[in-house]
Amino acid sequence: MSWSFNTKSKVRSTAVTTDNNVIFGVEGGMLYALDLETGSERWRLDTGGAVSSHLLLADGKVIFLNHSGKIMAVDAAVGTQVWVKTTTGEHFRPWGHHLASALLADDRVYIGSSSGKVYGLMLDTGEEVWSVDVQSAIHTKPALVDGTLYVSSDTAVHAINIATKSQRWSVSLNNPTSPAVEGNTLVVGGRDANVHGLDATTGAELWRVPHGMDWVSGDAVILDGIAYIGSSDDETFQAIDRVTGSLKWQISTGGNVFARAAFEGDIAYISSGDSYATPGSGMVQAVNKSGRVQWTMSGKNFFASPVVKNSKVYIGSDDGYFYAMPAL
Repeated sequence: MSWSFNTKSKVRSTAVTTDNNVIFGVEGGMLYALDLETGSERWRLDTGGAVSSHLLLADGKVIFLNHSGKIMAVDAAVGTQVWVKTTTGEHFRPWGHHLASALLADDRVYIGSSSGKVYGLMLDTGEEVWSVDVQSAIHTKPALVDGTLYVSSDTAVHAINIATKSQRWSVSLNNPTSPAVEGNTLVVGGRDANVHGLDATTGAELWRVPHGMDWVSGDAVILDGIAYIGSSDDETFQAIDRVTGSLKWQISTGGNVFARAAFEGDIAYISSGDSYATPGSGMVQAVNKSGRVQWTMSGKNFFASPVVKNSKVYIGSDDGYFYAMPAL
């Protein structure tokens, strides 16, 4: 362990890093900036609502949605609010731990909301310049490829033409996870107990990997033709060929996976926890691309994604601490 910082509140947001600081939010509504090397506090800001999603760092601003329905941009250097956009209200999925996360494309921030609306906001001002209502709550992060915005709502995966605001296609699924796209393959997990590979152009199913009765709750990462994704009660992390859907390998995570893996080189850093207990028990694991576990850190629930910077892994926990630990 390099250092730890006690926030006295669950830490379920995925952090971002600047040259000197690591920034993250907590269930109590506070946003913190800590020194990357020492863990000393640089600044804090009370956002007025739980922060529990992937933060976005863009043009010196940290952008996120909190539980009180504020899409906020905060100056990453000093912790002051730059702009705020208010949604119509936020809630979590049943057995879910995160709100929607933002995506940056050019000078526009795309983010969904529990109302089912997807916003396109100007990065500098937060002005709404684009929106589409998919009629179902959104608790995920979108993906944008060649003018198509892919969004997972609680009931479907949607492909939206950002120029015309029209849906290219929509496929009904039970609580699909954030979409990952490579080539013409889109990969999501679902509460229907499958990993789905969809044709990114048409939405047609290319393949599926069944998980019995288990919810596939992690967000996929696709690298070099392989989709990496974690699941819930069967406590597994898998590598799947994104073209054929064939399973390359699978490991045990020792807990429920509700986040995406972070990659540095050939190493994937995976987080897990116990959805049925708080602060529960969980692990952070370092796994190579052959599926061999290189090291494990045991602790309480880890429901955020790890972040890797300067040979350290940064992540918060349900025990209220934010940790920095040596990476491989």
